[in-house]
Amino acid sequence: MLVGCFEHASSMLRALKSCGFIDDDGTVHGWEEHNGYHQSYAIRAKAAADARWAKKKEAKKKEDIDKDKETSNAWSISKHCLEQAGSIYESYPKRAGKPKALISIQKAISEFGFEFVMEKTVAYASARKYEDPQFTPLPATWFNQQRFNDDPTTWRNTNGTNSNNRNAGLIGNKPLEEPRAVRILRERALAAQKLAESAQNPVVTQMAINGNHPS
Repeated sequence: MLVGCFEHASSMLRALKSCGFIDDDGTVHGWEEHNGYHQSYAIRAKAAADARWAKKKEAKKKEDIDKDKETSNAWSISKHCLEQAGSIYESYPKRAGKPKALISIQKAISEFGFEFVMEKTVAYASARKYEDPQFTPLPATWFNQQRFNDDPTTWRNTNGTNSNNRNAGLIGNKPLEEPRAVRILRERALAAQKLAESAQNPVVTQMAINGNHPS
């Protein structure tokens, strides 16, 4: 319509307004009426965009909730495993290097199970009862090397010093308290031995007959 028009732009604008093609606000006259498809399309597009955004927000919210649950469950599992590892650590015959030991114990539990590792640890502690503690490895070493799977007969030291300690009732350099029953039997054996020896002495024998016990 404006092809070949050499008038000033303002003149063309006045002409378009005067013929009713453009309204006073500069918009095309009856644009919404004549371009209803584009208007309805824009509304539908906005509604679809809002729906997609709401769906993304809901998915993000659900993802955050699931992550919180996973974190909470992981924390609960970790706390439980730590408690189990702590009980095994307390059962080990040498308690040293606890942080590293707990890591090693938790690894062993995850691979072999709590009951198995605990049973082996208690058995090892019993085997080491009369052994020199300086030959007992640190717990981190023992669990890292899975030495709970070793032959239990290898858990005792085989050198003479520790064999003597077991025979003498020693742990390291500390004597164990003699059980009362063992002490009574030992005293009775000594008394019987003295009585047998005194029978060979006539004076002591006569004292025993008269009811006097030899000193």
